[in-house]
Amino acid sequence: SCVFFERIEKLVVCTCTEPALQLLSKGLFPCAPTEPSLAVDLNVLDFAKELFVNAAPNTTAWCETLEGFLGSCKFKLTTRNTLRIRFGNAMHWYASLMDKKNLMVHDYLN
Repeated sequence: SCVFFERIEKLVVCTCTEPALQLLSKGLFPCAPTEPSLAVDLNVLDFAKELFVNAAPNTTAWCETLEGFLGSCKFKLTTRNTLRIRFGNAMHWYASLMDKKNLMVHDYLN
């Protein structure tokens, strides 16, 4: 499943290259490097990252809100109560990679 602000979609990846690379090329970040069961739109992760800078990080509240909102739009995840863990994994690794990238760019420029 791929989580966007306004929808959830199914996406099939081929076995020709790593799933994570295929997802990243489509603007999605996987919840796991191999065999990801969820991918999140990079815009959603950017928004959540900025939100968590200005408010206490709370992936449980974020995920329950997102699930409720998407559910009201007739989009449901097939498994219950797993968005929090998978979204949390994607958010953690996305934020870690972005922080590392920013540090490397800063070091390079200085």
